[in-house]
Formats: sequence, C-alpha cells, structure tokens
Amino acid sequence: MFGSDDSPYLRLPDSVDPSSITSAWVRGLDEDLRHIRAKSSAFQDELVKSRTQDTPNETQNRYQPGDFVLFQRDPTVPRPTKLASPYTGPFEVIQQTKNDVECRHLVMGNIRVLHVTRLKLFTGSREEAYKAALLDADQFVIRKIHYWRGNPEKRSEMFFFVEFDDGDKVLLPYSKDLSSAVQFEEFVYSEPQLFPLRFNAADAPKRVTAMKREPIRNIALHDVFYLDLRYWGYEWFDALDLPNAYSTTYVVPCEYVAWQTRRRYRFVQVRCPLFDEVLHTLWDHYYVFIYGSVRALTDAHTLVNEQFCLLYPDILPDRNRDRLFAEFAARV
Repeated sequence: MFGSDDSPYLRLPDSVDPSSITSAWVRGLDEDLRHIRAKSSAFQDELVKSRTQDTPNETQNRYQPGDFVLFQRDPTVPRPTKLASPYTGPFEVIQQTKNDVECRHLVMGNIRVLHVTRLKLFTGSREEAYKAALLDADQFVIRKIHYWRGNPEKRSEMFFFVEFDDGDKVLLPYSKDLSSAVQFEEFVYSEPQLFPLRFNAADAPKRVTAMKREPIRNIALHDVFYLDLRYWGYEWFDALDLPNAYSTTYVVPCEYVAWQTRRRYRFVQVRCPLFDEVLHTLWDHYYVFIYGSVRALTDAHTLVNEQFCLLYPDILPDRNRDRLFAEFAARV
C-alpha cells in the first residue's frame, strides 16, 4: 500500500492529491500512511545521528577523487578461474556519497557505483594501477596498428593487423573492445577510407550523407592523384592475391578531368590513364576525401604501372584487358 507522497515515483494520476480524494476511508488511510512515513523518517534520522555522533561527516575518512581502489568480488559466486584474484580493478574514485563510491575502471573506462564495505585502497602509482587494471580486464597495450583489410562500410568484415607492446602481432577482427583503444582512433583518422569507423554504426551513414552534400574543395581539373586499387572493389582486390596486399597500398595514377552538375550538386569526373577509362561514378566531396587524398607517393605505396600489370593482368579491366596487355607488352 502506498500513499499520495509516492505519486512522483509511481507516476500516479493527478487525482491522488489529498484534496481530490472523496472517500473518507481512502482519505484516512492516506493520512495514516503520511503519519507513518514521518515517524519512519524521524527514526531513520535519529539512527543516523546516533551512529555518527562519534564520527561526524566532517571527520569521517572518505575516499577522495583520484584514489585508486580494489573491489571485492562477490564471495558467494565462484571466481572466473581458480587463480583469479578475489579483487577486481583498480578503479579510480570519482566521488563518494554516503556508502556509495562512484568509480571508473582505469582501462575499460566504465563507471560503476560500488559499496564502500567491499572496497580497499590500492597503494601504488598510476602507472602501477594501470598495469594491474590491464591484467584484470585481460587487456594488452597496443603499440601500433599496421594495416587494415575489408570493407569499411561493413565493419563486421573488417580486420586490423595489430602489434602489442609485448611484441606480438595479430590480425584481429573489428570489435568494440578494439575500437575503444586510442591507437585505433588515431589509425582510423590517419586513413581517409576508414571515415565511417570514426563514428558508431548508427551515426556513420548520417555523417557520410552530410559530407556528400558538402561542396568539393581543394582540387582543380587535371590534378593528378593516386587511387587505391581497392576502389574497384574490396572483394575483387582480395581475390587478386597480390604480394603484401595489405602491408602496402597499391595505387594507380588518376586525374580529375571534368566538372558535372546534377540536381544543384557539383561532381567531378575522374580518368585513369593506365586503364584507359573514365570512372563510371561521378565523385562528390566524400569520394574526393576518401579516395583522392594521396597526392604524392611514399614508402607506404606501391605504384601500379604497365610492367606490374603484365605480371598481374587480372588487375586490368575486363572490357579492354587483352588490348591493354598487348600494348603494354609491346612497350616493355
């Protein structure tokens, strides 16, 4: 049984206001509940006062923001493994309210409210606390992400070659755990084609659409750039089975050749001289950003030229492969 004082918590209708209660029995019951609540509240206040008379709030020893603490596992629940620690963490204290301590895990970053009776202070530096938290969360420090493979618009099919601080190098699938790493964010921002991975899966399409509507900037007709071979299809590229296919970026020289206007939006046309073709898709600002960013070759790129096409003729377009192969063979 609840009284009208509980209406904010139970979302009761406005009619529970005491002045609107017409039944004398209900009105009397509501008044009794109000009286019981007042007595209970006074008793609780007196109980708190008696328990804290020797240790008032201003003299109580509390966890301070920035303290590192360990949280005791539930003793009634078996540990994950026989050798698992009876404590988890360390956590960093955000604030303490009465017996509830708000903490953040040093590695995972999740925030939890923990009871003070199951906490103990971690004595050590921040670096030591971070290393312990890595072990607790079964995490490893990422030294570098070397390359990626897959379709950035299908993150469930993405893989990343990751080097850890202990020297291990592993090809890992995309995961929430991996994407939360600072090194992953830095890597994604260094690779324009990975633009959708800068955002969560729900927000990425909106961001891409917004960029498509922006005007094309910082290019001119006849500018030359180097187009990633994966532009012609991620699955097609995988099937080519090129040497060091992902540790290097295979690029083809291209140029902007004409402007086109469609429905108030301006696009640019791209030509690939090596393949003797004008790309079917007109490029908007998004395409220019993700595919047209390489203006100069570096050690990270491998240039696809006529000689390379003779070694791997499947690179050439189906419609004019035989003709181009014969022309390249005659010149080399």
